[in-house]
Amino acid sequence: MIKMAINWNLTGCEGDSERFWVEDGVDREGKQLYRMRPITEALVFWLCLHTGIPKITADNAGDVLLRLTMCEDVFGAPVGYPDGREGHWTAEIVADHIGLSVNCSPLTRAQFERHYSKRMRERAAERLAQAKLEAEAAQVPA
Repeated sequence: MIKMAINWNLTGCEGDSERFWVEDGVDREGKQLYRMRPITEALVFWLCLHTGIPKITADNAGDVLLRLTMCEDVFGAPVGYPDGREGHWTAEIVADHIGLSVNCSPLTRAQFERHYSKRMRERAAERLAQAKLEAEAAQVPA
């Protein structure tokens, strides 16, 4: 198994980089601490682990959104909030992160689709097996 740290870079994104961060308390000296916005953090990890696209550009933003949406169909919403809302991928989120790069192995469209076709089959089989178990349990008298 190859272990590799996730490296990401937001400096290629245009505009104010503060939009990617939220306040997260203060340290012992009273200095403001920040953490990455949940949707930005999710995008870093999903790009790196799932899409096979190492950098979001204006030219590939549509393909990035398509792959993210396909992954969401397999894994569910990328971000859950304390109030129960879910964050889903949108064209605006991807466009806001044009310039973001991560260290991932690139996948061609065919490689990505082959991989996620397999994942979708596995996920569907899991759901069907669970539904069968639930149906069998419902038929057993209590």
